[in-house]
Amino acid sequence: MALIGATIIVLTEGSSMAATITVHAPDGEDRVFVDVVGKIDDGDFEAFKRKTDQIYPTDPKKLVIVTLVSYGGLIAPAMQIGELVGKRGMLTFVPGDRTCASACALIWVAGWLRTIGDAPQIGFHAAYDEVSGRESGAGNAVMGAYLRDRGFGYKAIHLMTHKGPTNLEWLTPDLAKEVGVAWVMLQPPRATPIPPQQPGLRPPLEVTAAWSKLMPRPATTSPERGTETVVVKRESPIPVPHPPVTVRTVRITPSPEEAHPPGTVRPMTTSPETNDQRALCNSSSTTMEERLAACRSLLSPSWRADFGTLFSSRPTYPVTSSRS
Repeated sequence: MALIGATIIVLTEGSSMAATITVHAPDGEDRVFVDVVGKIDDGDFEAFKRKTDQIYPTDPKKLVIVTLVSYGGLIAPAMQIGELVGKRGMLTFVPGDRTCASACALIWVAGWLRTIGDAPQIGFHAAYDEVSGRESGAGNAVMGAYLRDRGFGYKAIHLMTHKGPTNLEWLTPDLAKEVGVAWVMLQPPRATPIPPQQPGLRPPLEVTAAWSKLMPRPATTSPERGTETVVVKRESPIPVPHPPVTVRTVRITPSPEEAHPPGTVRPMTTSPETNDQRALCNSSSTTMEERLAACRSLLSPSWRADFGTLFSSRPTYPVTSSRS
């Protein structure tokens, strides 16, 4: 843990030494919002766990939505919070016109559903060492393992770790679709007042414009879900349409023949002459002509006409040796 603690995300907020963590009463949709606001620092995981532990004893299935407003901080407590978020099936939420960058974004990606407001500002970059000011390979390795455990592939992990410590890769709808970072709009919107944010990082105007293009749509704007409306409730979090199933009916008509009990052999009615001819046909002690004649007598009249052609004697050829 000392190694991870020494690896810090550079973008921090003011002189605040810890995030402010607030648990709100359930809203009209019976959703509990937990706000994580400010720099993520040592002790924040313990505070987050202690406060969210109080939600579950009365209702283990309560839908908890973690609202994230932060410019970053230490990756160790951020990843610990993210792991707890995933384990408990919490949602994560970045409101519109709020920033969740670097360490904060590591928590957002861990949500059971990653939800957003009308124009979120979500940024990623590499870890770096606070003492040397250089990018940390060990820190990025830890981040990569954490992101892999969250189910992300190589493209997404590269997106979240390739920018230098003084820069940011801002997420856009097209970029999210390209690397497989799924998200949905929070529906119904949050009615609980959204906490403010200190002035600081702002994404380029084209990032805000990319999100704003999607906002006039009344339905969900996730690239993965088209125009589906996602109502975030625990009972049915994502209504997934299923295609109609066609069931083919096969009618089985019983055979007109007389049925016989299972395991019995249907008796064969043959004359003594037929039995003699059958034995002769199968005999190996008679000549070929005698056997063929006996076998021919057992065939129906329609088959006898062709029998002589099929089994007529064929010319023989001398065996020669050749090499190709």
